Amino acid sequence: MDTERQTHSALGYARYAALGVPLAFACLPLYIHVPNLYSNLTPLGLAAIGIVLLSLRSLDMVVDPFIGSLSDTLPTRRRLIMAIAMPVLALGYFALFRPPNLVGRVLAAAWLTASLVVTYAGFSILMINYYASETAAAEQ
Repeated sequence: MDTERQTHSALGYARYAALGVPLAFACLPLYIHVPNLYSNLTPLGLAAIGIVLLSLRSLDMVVDPFIGSLSDTLPTRRRLIMAIAMPVLALGYFALFRPPNLVGRVLAAAWLTASLVVTYAGFSILMINYYASETAAAEQ
């Protein structure tokens, strides 16, 4: 019985980590590579890029509780919500790391902002529902 419980636990951890590990690595490129990429490919300076990153992350901090509250109204749909959030995150990443040839600062800042909004939205929706689904599973 003890071995069965350990195996089930190990399988549960592996299943949980299958999505958790890639999601944990999803934020690293945003803060390591985006400033360098945009300062080299666009007319934006590091200060402007930092302001955009900080402002949107601060906004994300305010929006996350609303995402959580909305997700709590649909607890049986968490996997569907996560499945929808994955391509949103992927689209945001694609737009973020493949910026078009941006000549003006305003256009470059707008592209960075829009792609970060999509990326943060996908990431937040995915992470909040991921954590909530596993918390609900642990409580059962």
